[in-house]
Amino acid sequence: MSEKPTVLFVCIHNAGRSQMAAGYMRALSGGAVEVRSGGPSPETRSTRWPLPQ
Repeated sequence: MSEKPTVLFVCIHNAGRSQMAAGYMRALSGGAVEVRSGGPSPETRSTRWPLPQ
């Protein structure tokens, strides 16, 4: 039995883009990949507008 590969998405505040990327990876992999997201200076809440305007 092989272990699932792990993917880490990192963004400075882990408040938007990395969480979105992690969600897409979870959905697209169908559970075949262990997904994590994080950042060195995490925010206490999600960014309202995570994409550049």
